[in-house]
Amino acid sequence: MADEEADINPMIDDTNQWVLVLQLECINQHKKGEDKLRIHNRMQELLMKISTTYANVPFDKLDSTIQTSLTELGEFIGADRFYIFDYDLEQKTCCNTYEWCNDEIEPEIEGLQSIPLVECDERMGFFGYHTGTELE
Repeated sequence: MADEEADINPMIDDTNQWVLVLQLECINQHKKGEDKLRIHNRMQELLMKISTTYANVPFDKLDSTIQTSLTELGEFIGADRFYIFDYDLEQKTCCNTYEWCNDEIEPEIEGLQSIPLVECDERMGFFGYHTGTELE
């Protein structure tokens, strides 16, 4: 009964008799839905904030702005780390250009340079994402 809300309301029925109406409502599902909606709204607000930040960012502040965005996104989703990679599809390689790490997480950016795309799949668990037919 912890996940249910109960209301007992006295009413007069069609025959002018007093009756008690018991209303049970499962609030757990409502709370889960409200929580999802709250998270969705917070994510939308964060993405809007980040996107408007880039509209007028000076070029010399771009790197620090990207790093701030990674921090905000990583913290929002509770990630250990958040990456941005540049891809060279002609060479079939990728380079980690930006990385945010949560507390006590060691950065990997130095070791993630000029990595063959096939190795990206193996090292980072992309499960074949980079080795599709469009790259071969």
